[in-house]
Parts: sequence; C-alpha cells; structure tokens
Amino acid sequence: MAETGHAKNIANFGTLISFVEGYGAAYVPSNTSIAMAALQAKLAAAEI
Repeated sequence: MAETGHAKNIANFGTLISFVEGYGAAYVPSNTSIAMAALQAKLAAAEI
C-alpha cells in the first residue's frame, strides 16, 4: 500500500527542497517566502 497523507506531503516537500538546493547560488527568488531558508523552516515546522 502506498504511503498517503501528511507524511507523504512532507517527504515530497523535502524532495523539492533537495532539488532546489541543486541550483546552489543560482536560486535567488524575488519572493522571500520561497527562499531556501523559508522553505527549510516550513519543512522543519511541518515535521514537528
């Protein structure tokens, strides 16, 4: 049976962050809510 729900969403969000980290210094969004630090903080909050 496939994993579903909140845990799966958190895992997918972590995968997204890993992908974005691959861009390195080239990833500089103008929207601060999707900056790397903000994404990592949202992931940490969701894992609690």
